[in-house]
Order: sequence, then structure tokens, then C-alpha cells
Amino acid sequence: MNHLVIGNNINSIEQSYNISDPFLGLQFLSEQKVNAVILNLSDQLYTPELVNRFMSVIEKKKIPTLIIGRTESFKKLLKYDFVCQLSQPTSIAEIDKRLLEVQDYKTLYGQLLTLSRQNRTLPFYILGTLLIIEPLIKILYLKLDTGFEYSTVMDVVMSIEGIINNLEFWLLFPVAGFALFIASAYSLFIFTGVYVYSIISFLNYEQYTWPYVQDTPHVSNYLLLFFNTLLFIYFLIPENRRPFVTRTKNLFRRAKRLSVNEIAELMTDSTHKNYDEVNIINISKSGALIASKSQLSPEASYSLKLWGKLVQCEVIREIASDAKGHHFGVRFHFASPEDKNSFEEKINNIKAMKDKEEKIQMAV
Repeated sequence: MNHLVIGNNINSIEQSYNISDPFLGLQFLSEQKVNAVILNLSDQLYTPELVNRFMSVIEKKKIPTLIIGRTESFKKLLKYDFVCQLSQPTSIAEIDKRLLEVQDYKTLYGQLLTLSRQNRTLPFYILGTLLIIEPLIKILYLKLDTGFEYSTVMDVVMSIEGIINNLEFWLLFPVAGFALFIASAYSLFIFTGVYVYSIISFLNYEQYTWPYVQDTPHVSNYLLLFFNTLLFIYFLIPENRRPFVTRTKNLFRRAKRLSVNEIAELMTDSTHKNYDEVNIINISKSGALIASKSQLSPEASYSLKLWGKLVQCEVIREIASDAKGHHFGVRFHFASPEDKNSFEEKINNIKAMKDKEEKIQMAV
């Protein structure tokens, strides 16, 4: 069976089987194998006990799940990549798209992608640590290879001539290690630069030169170059380099972000009667980062009521998700140049007030 729809049926979804009763749907879900499940929560009452049983089955069997409806009951499930929520889908195409996204988890690529999205994995820390202590590894190698006392080895190391040679010995790989630990705006530039330089240095190694005095570089160079190559391949996946790229883009952002803590109303339908309260984390003249307790639809358009005015906005993508809610990047669309100028003037006034407050605090 491809898709199981629990609740009101969605006739336009092909290859689906519908069970309207949630209790019977839960029983079927527990006993049978399905590729994906759609929980259509409209006009359905789910007791806390029933919700917990659903979550237990979905978590245990890792069933790709699409939740349709506005509810906080299943919020715990949204931390998984194989579960997503549509508070108010605008079309069947949108439902199909999100359904395909959660089903990607079942593919090998999807599972690898889930693993790679983890904030910091143990191998990541190990590689960063090895890069940072790489100079000490080389010193230890010289000690074991030559049998000299540490004082003699350090005399040899301190005899390095030239700024470039010293930088290459002491800082080349450690800088790359720190760039991995700290997802800063410069991390990708630093890591890529170090990686390219290490390849060039490796290929142009001169035999029997300091400090190894042998025909090839020692094993630590081979290992670190190998791991760096794996990490370079890792960064070729967009989701893996996104935290670094996002910070890098901020260096060249034309519209600077302004940190605020404003409550706004996000209209979820065309009548403007239904809305969600969202928190504006930061804002610029072109967009904002908002926090919402509800799951918003990527590429969907909403009306944002901020400072007493309505602004059309488009959800670009979900940035992060935590216990406080979902963080989304939105882009503003203004109905006229006058509206845009009025909004930009408001942003400039807030920025001027914040700059003034900072100056007063510094003076104090």
C-alpha cells in the first residue's frame, strides 16, 4: 500500500487508502506496512492518549507522515525529518510536494542527508581536533622516527627559517580545524583555501628537505589530506554547507538585518480573519526571520500585519526548528513604491533609535 489517509479523505491523492475513524486508522497503522500516512485532523477530536499512541507508532516504525491541520498535539513529531505539517494547504500539488519530501527519508540519500544535518557529529569533532593538533603530531612523529630527545626535536623545529615555512608548519591545518568548529562567515573561505594550499604543497614536496628528510611526506600528511578530501565532498551537499553559506552571505547582504523582538500577526487566509502570532527575530528592508509555533508552507504567500500595516510576504524556507517553534525566512513584496518607501523609513527610524541607545549605553 502506498498512502494511508486517516481522517477525511483526500480524493485527489492517487494510490491512497482512507480510514476515517482515527482509532481504526491507528490499529491499521500498527499492524500493516504503509509507505506514508496522512493525518487529516480537520473535524477530528484526538484525545491525549490517542495522540501519544499515534506518536509512539510513527516514531517506532519511522513512518513518513504528513499532518494536515492546525494543532499543537503532534508538535513533538516535527523534530523528525520524516514528519511535516501543513496547517492549511492551498492545493493538492502542495500536499503532494510535502508528501514526497517526507518519503525521501526512506531512500538511502534521505537517510544520509538526515545524518549529515546533525549539528555536530563525533567524526566531525575528531577531524577538527586532529587538524588543530597536527603540528604536535608532526613533532611526535619526528621524535619516534629519529629517536632523539624532545629537546633536540624542538631545537630542530625551532630552526625553521622563513615566515611561510613557520606558518605552514604551525598554522596551516589548525586554522582549518578552528574553521570547522566555528561556523563563521569566513569558515568556507578558510577551509577551502587551506585545502587547496595543502594539495599544492603536497604535490610540490621536495625530497629530503626539512623537516622530514625523506623522499615522501610522512603518513600524517596523507591521512589529513584524505580526511580533508572527504570533508570537501561532504560540503558539496547544499544542506551540509548551508550553515556556513548563510553566514557568508551575511557579509555581502545589501539589506542589513536589524535585531528586533516584535510580535506580529501572520494572516493564514485571504479573509484576514484567521491569524497566527509570530515573533519577528530580525528584519531588513527586504525580508525577516520569524518564529512561528505553526508549520508554514515553503513558497506560500501570507499577509503580515506589522506596525499596524499589512505587508505581503513569501516564505522562502525553514531555517531551524526548536522547542520555541519554527524559524522561517520570509521575503517582503510591496504593493506600491509608496508602501516600500514607508516601510523602509520605519526600518531606518528603528535603526537610528537603536544606534542612539547603544551610544548612550557606551557613554554610561
